[in-house]
Amino acid sequence: MRTNLPVTQREYQFPSGKTLLSTTDPSSHISYANSAPMRRNGQVTGYLSVRTKPARAEVDAAEKLYARFKDGSASGIGFQRGLIEESVGNVEGGSRLVSDAGQTMAQVVEQVRKVNHLIAEITTASKEQAQGVSQVGQAVAQLDEMTQQNAAMVEESSASAISMGDRAQRLVAAVKVFTI
Repeated sequence: MRTNLPVTQREYQFPSGKTLLSTTDPSSHISYANSAPMRRNGQVTGYLSVRTKPARAEVDAAEKLYARFKDGSASGIGFQRGLIEESVGNVEGGSRLVSDAGQTMAQVVEQVRKVNHLIAEITTASKEQAQGVSQVGQAVAQLDEMTQQNAAMVEESSASAISMGDRAQRLVAAVKVFTI
């Protein structure tokens, strides 16, 4: 599709369903089409262009209008400022939406950082708790070992007491032979 020939002296392919935002300088070096002047301190510094792929009839009408401007026969034709202002307003609204989306993304990133920090704290606490449980397990194992040692000592003491009781009875029997 031809766009802006003979202004740019180049042909551009413009895909369907796409929107173009382009600028030009005050000398009318444009990439696609002039729509609205951009001003700085009251001076025109360029032109803002917002376009979607036009129909063939729109391109033909624009080329005819450009030809009329070029040969000076279109001096009484004016642009509808309302449409231009509406387009500029839509662009500004889109810019606000992009800015809001950027702020929302920044908030999401901050919340992700907070969640990561909380996960790190939970991981640290879990490791400490695991170490504590391990120490309790070791202490229980030591108590079990000591209990088994105590049980063995009780058995040895009981066996010694029984053995002493037997010896004491034999001693009493041996001493009974003697009379005083």
